[in-house]
Amino acid sequence: MESQPLKALLHPFETGLLSWPERGESILFLNGTQRDELPPGTIIQQYFKPLSSGAVPDLPEGSFALVLLHAPHQIQDMRFMIAQGLRRLSEGGLFVCAAANDAGGKRIRREIEDLGLRAQEIVKHKSRIVFFTLENNVNTMLVDKWIEEGSYHITPETGFISCPGIFGWDKIDKGSSMLVQCLPESPGAIGADFGCGYGYLTVKTLTACPSIRKFYCLDADYRAIEATKRNLEQSRTADVTCLWEDLTTPVPTLPPLDFIVMNPPFHQGKESDFLVGKEFIKNAARSLNENGALWMVANVHLPYEDMLKDNFDSYEKIVEDMGFKVFHARR
Repeated sequence: MESQPLKALLHPFETGLLSWPERGESILFLNGTQRDELPPGTIIQQYFKPLSSGAVPDLPEGSFALVLLHAPHQIQDMRFMIAQGLRRLSEGGLFVCAAANDAGGKRIRREIEDLGLRAQEIVKHKSRIVFFTLENNVNTMLVDKWIEEGSYHITPETGFISCPGIFGWDKIDKGSSMLVQCLPESPGAIGADFGCGYGYLTVKTLTACPSIRKFYCLDADYRAIEATKRNLEQSRTADVTCLWEDLTTPVPTLPPLDFIVMNPPFHQGKESDFLVGKEFIKNAARSLNENGALWMVANVHLPYEDMLKDNFDSYEKIVEDMGFKVFHARR
């Protein structure tokens, strides 16, 4: 089903309340996706690999007559993207953003008005659409602060480089920490971290298992890959390749792997994320060599056992504690 905020974002243009820029004027769509309704030449930016067709992952430079933003839910990430959009909006340009009511939409207008801007708001498709024209002064100090807070930095709680928007960006996941304690000293020469996040599990695995010669870090979030690269600069003990990939589909560039570690993403109560974990397991089985092993951690209530049974020759639960369970499965 189509995202409600994306439908809402285009609603003012479909009804004639707002107009697309004149032909030849540039348009930037942040956190966007390719859509037939967009004027030709629209530049689309997207961090999430499954939605990145026709888009670029990095924030494009330049000045744009129109900036569209599908606003992220996480507050620092939302502010960061609003601020980055403002930096790219030409004087007199139009800024339009939207988010679901239950995913930050109710606070967008307040955040924008905190910058000294006068904004209008529409409620549609269970979302809020907020828009303004850049005609008055902006609180540039607050814009700079939002960009700084949303950029890559060392988080005090972890000691790792990360940024808002990455899954679990500012904490050490208890499940990942538990998984590292279960790894053997020599799991294999060629391995991978499926869904590496900012790189905690990768760094700890490489430190705990010095016999690893080649390691692959994969994640669907481009920012996670960039953060992992930065965190590996100080702790690299093997030849490491970082790949921006959708791990619910096969990754043909991977060689047959000796082992995989993973902590699949999951949000409490969201069925779609449970399905993502199941696809991770299927893809891990495809990516391992005939004697390969999977080391996986998951929330205790997630019924992944049947998927492990169907895709591996054998599996065992090594430990269950603190709301997590660690599995070891073999091809």
